[in-house]
Amino acid sequence: MKPDFGDAYLALAYVLSSSGNFAEAITNYKSVIRLNPQSSVAHNNLAVTYLHMGKNKEALAALRRAATLEPNSGTIHLNLARAYLRLRNKDAALAEHTVLKTIDSELAKTLYDEIFQARILKVHD
Repeated sequence: MKPDFGDAYLALAYVLSSSGNFAEAITNYKSVIRLNPQSSVAHNNLAVTYLHMGKNKEALAALRRAATLEPNSGTIHLNLARAYLRLRNKDAALAEHTVLKTIDSELAKTLYDEIFQARILKVHD
């Protein structure tokens, strides 16, 4: 794989993941990350693929890396919160909601709705 083809491999990984071919998508995302370890998009998309597979701990690790690379990404913080919700870590999900409110109010509302739909919090909490 040549470094100048990184974007093509990123696109291929996205298509593979979108079509449910998660194992091959992960292989391609990891290849992109080897070529460009600073790609927050590749780390984030790898994490989303892991979430689809139920590999929540792996997703969390990839999202933490993505957040260090792009700390002001609302999408990354939303996905971090989703990973925390799947791991039943209410406090961490709420902390991500607090961060998200300062970055992107629309995504913060989306997360708020997801938290209550997951019944992690009750209306009176």
